Amino acid sequence: MNKKLVYVDTDVGLGTPGAEIDDGAALIFLLRNKLIDIVGAGSVFGNISLHDAALNLDRLLTWLGGEHIPLGFGAERPLIADTTWFESWQSVYGKTLSWNSRPVTYLAANLIIHTIRTHPGQVSIISLGPMTNLALAIRLEPAIIPLTREVIVMGGSFNVQNPAPEFNVRCDPEAAQIVFSSGWKVHILGLDITRRVHFSRGDFASLRDGNPAVELLKSQKAPMDWVSTMNPIITTGGPLGLAAKAAHPNAGKLLIDFILSKSGQTQLRNYYRIPSRADLEPLSAKLDPRRLHLLPMAPISRPPLPMC
Repeated sequence: MNKKLVYVDTDVGLGTPGAEIDDGAALIFLLRNKLIDIVGAGSVFGNISLHDAALNLDRLLTWLGGEHIPLGFGAERPLIADTTWFESWQSVYGKTLSWNSRPVTYLAANLIIHTIRTHPGQVSIISLGPMTNLALAIRLEPAIIPLTREVIVMGGSFNVQNPAPEFNVRCDPEAAQIVFSSGWKVHILGLDITRRVHFSRGDFASLRDGNPAVELLKSQKAPMDWVSTMNPIITTGGPLGLAAKAAHPNAGKLLIDFILSKSGQTQLRNYYRIPSRADLEPLSAKLDPRRLHLLPMAPISRPPLPMC
């Protein structure tokens, strides 16, 4: 059986009381899918701190039989964007469960490069958090772009009635800009798509106990406001939709023409017209509207990497 090779980049909150559980649910789905082989995983800041995400990721992989999967320690902050708003976002969380983590020898950006070079043309990258690690990887080694099978991103919101910035893009809009304009084959699943994937309370109740990862998933979901307010069903937010996309390549395919504002808003653009918004940089008239377009970014040589 030929398995699909997947690299997962995540700010997984399962294991941090009060944090969102959707990335954890996606990891459980992926690790139990016999058609998928996770060949690498990296942590990144976002929903929780980098340190907590790294603990949660290692814990889940170990509990689910993935202790052999190479781990990368990722970016602890965005490339440029201000992070002061994170303090209020994360202030309601409890203390992350303790865990004796294994030593991590890779920075996540370098692990992405190594994984792609080891399996050229075979690896699908799933990005469940801010895209900082992905952006650093292709700035360090642009040669991996044509060697990557695809990049599946949970990010953006193309709701023209409510164009508020989606969390992952807002965390690091410059990184999203680099990834979307890189030349990678990118599948973008924004909130408009991912919120259609639902997991009922009955589904939660039917999950079999026994594995500590599943038991943690069931227990952590109970006190979360974002769950209790979704009545009578809860939405997986996005990562389960991306996990499904990884397992079933024809699910959720989109061809979207958009631009990215400096605030992290993703704005739809049709063939004939560019929305005029005060916070958008001018775009060149030479841009081909049949492709993904974002604000221009001057090339850099080697950006600083967070050290382990």
